[in-house]
Amino acid sequence: MNKAALRQLAVAIVRMQDDMRKAGGIKPKKPRAPIPPVVRQRDRKNDFQRRPKHSRDSELF
Repeated sequence: MNKAALRQLAVAIVRMQDDMRKAGGIKPKKPRAPIPPVVRQRDRKNDFQRRPKHSRDSELF
């Protein structure tokens, strides 16, 4: 496809999206609240304590 055809296609897609947005078909995405880092750290620490020791670790010492 040449550049002119690609540009025409892009313009058509954007126009279609605009029409759908006006009709209420496409809703803007709501931003999701990020997980606070404090909670993530606490979970990671608990996972680390809960994890069983591997036999490979005992070979190192």
